[in-house]
Amino acid sequence: MKIKIVDIKQHENQEVGKTDWISVDQKTINAFGKLSGDNQWIHTDPEKCAKLAPTKTTIVHGNYWLTILSKYIMNIISEEGVVLGLNYGYNKVRFIESVKVNEEIQMTFVVSDIKEETGRTKFTIATTLRRKSDLEIVAYIEALCMIILK
Repeated sequence: MKIKIVDIKQHENQEVGKTDWISVDQKTINAFGKLSGDNQWIHTDPEKCAKLAPTKTTIVHGNYWLTILSKYIMNIISEEGVVLGLNYGYNKVRFIESVKVNEEIQMTFVVSDIKEETGRTKFTIATTLRRKSDLEIVAYIEALCMIILK
């Protein structure tokens, strides 16, 4: 279900969506490392991780989740009446647990702090990331969003 921006107030402090289960493979982790300049071995060297890392395998960069978050937020907001959607920051970001390569994660979204202004709407999306294997929370992100209206 996509929320129309004109109806967003009706959904304040409610869960407004969740992703399918998402996993990140080693090829994607390596590409993100190259793009971001973060090629630390805990992300990019499976052999070294098998010997030295507490996880015994590589882990996804925490900033990877911030990078893909906008894509999933725009999957729950309808583009009807929208000129532009902007991420204008974060209130809170916590990477609570490491996410291992190929581990399945689901994002759940709650919308809050909705402020309707002339020509735009601002709101916060609280995003919780859970691991499928034990349903533990692995990250929490409060993203600040602004929608410019037609």
